[in-house]
Amino acid sequence: MKFGLIIERVPLSVKTEFQAEPWRSCKRELGGGRPPDAPDIEICFFDAYSIVDGVVSCPGVFHTHRRCYINALLLKTAIREWLEDQCGYKDRVFSWISPHALGEATLSWNGRGPSLGDVAGAGFGVIAHELDHAFGGEHHPSQDDERERKGHLMGLGSRGFRGYFRPDLTNDRCVLSKIDAASLSTSQFIDVRELKPKGKHFFAA
Repeated sequence: MKFGLIIERVPLSVKTEFQAEPWRSCKRELGGGRPPDAPDIEICFFDAYSIVDGVVSCPGVFHTHRRCYINALLLKTAIREWLEDQCGYKDRVFSWISPHALGEATLSWNGRGPSLGDVAGAGFGVIAHELDHAFGGEHHPSQDDERERKGHLMGLGSRGFRGYFRPDLTNDRCVLSKIDAASLSTSQFIDVRELKPKGKHFFAA
């Protein structure tokens, strides 16, 4: 598996284009797409976001054959120590994210994610979700999906990844579905056929 952080330096005249579809710029920088028989998986982080008056503008994620493109803001917030942090981030400064204090909802999504623990869980979860895509996983709905932070990794559960690490601190949960496990088991990179569940909550139908 190859990892790469691509920090794109672009002329002002094409800044808007890069911010609109930064993954295309990454793809050009990498010399095009991945061959069908690529022997590895690539995960590319692109640093393209802005925070103005406490509001973040953040181009999202994208995946193609055996490669996923992820905004570096997710990598910057997927911090292990944050998973246990119940405090909010309003008026706090994290220099690797912004030199300015964050607003009350800067790192939230749809009004959710008020604590650093929520933010870190979402960062880990979205990265895992996109990496699953690179391995061949696909979206699939389930009756077990309750909301954006409770359900399958490839359903609605990715932002609830904090619940996997710290179920003592949150009701959020993110599980690997049996459908997705079966799909990943066909990959040349992963074998989950002998995986033993940690508990009845680990796999969902």
